[in-house]
Amino acid sequence: MFGLWRKKDLTDEIFPGLTAFDKLGTISEGKKSILYRVRGPDRKSEFCLKILKPAAAQVADKLRRIGMKWEGDWNLGFDHPNIVQTFYAGKENETYFLLLEYLSGQSLLHVIHQEPQKIAGRRHELACSMAETLSYLHQQNVIHRDICPKNFMFNDRKMLKLIDFGVCISSSDRVLTRGNWTGTPSYMAPEIVTNKQYNEQTDVYAFGVTLYELFTGVKPFKGDDAQSVMMQHLRAQAPAPRELKPEIPPELEALVLRAMDRRANSRYQRMEDVFNALKGLSGVTL
Repeated sequence: MFGLWRKKDLTDEIFPGLTAFDKLGTISEGKKSILYRVRGPDRKSEFCLKILKPAAAQVADKLRRIGMKWEGDWNLGFDHPNIVQTFYAGKENETYFLLLEYLSGQSLLHVIHQEPQKIAGRRHELACSMAETLSYLHQQNVIHRDICPKNFMFNDRKMLKLIDFGVCISSSDRVLTRGNWTGTPSYMAPEIVTNKQYNEQTDVYAFGVTLYELFTGVKPFKGDDAQSVMMQHLRAQAPAPRELKPEIPPELEALVLRAMDRRANSRYQRMEDVFNALKGLSGVTL
């Protein structure tokens, strides 16, 4: 077993083992992991327990063998109020797991499309919060590689938290992926489609698409399959945000379009620049 507790107010910093946590239900299940809502040994505290599936566990094993970080290493290294808190991450027997704070709210994706009234008048505030969080991430030399509304979750205090660091890489690695694409097709930068290269600029592009969806309520590109959507990012021109929502200020529209510019050298060069540009907008009440 390996990993360290991070939460300072726990009375017992020795991990009691997976069997000490009672499963209350399944939160979600994907190709790589299962998330459970669990109750802690004190029978009061609730957590999210993330269990990696065998294929993802094999990848984690490989990463550790070659001296690279797996998801738990990334999570334990973050200290930011808008990043999901990780209390423990490790491997028990053959099971890789992360014990995370339980987020009781919905994803930003769900709220944008199903309950937009919940963020009425808050979109600019939320955009600033996300940009500041991603700026922090890049300052830690981390590229998320899957920035999109589904990976921002609300907690019970209506605060957005960034989640899912399973495909993170270090910006110093400059990894060129020669296998499948990593990330969500609707938010992939054109250079990912052409050469599968990931860097800070690809996160900026994905965030630009996220802003587009946040402020217009729709994705810029749609298609019948992932390949067709990715080709649109490479070749098509999305409708200008103000064509869909005329109430969007011109300055905000320009910011969104610059963040998701197909030409990497024409985008904002740093997430900090996006954050500062968003902060500089006044009177946005969308």
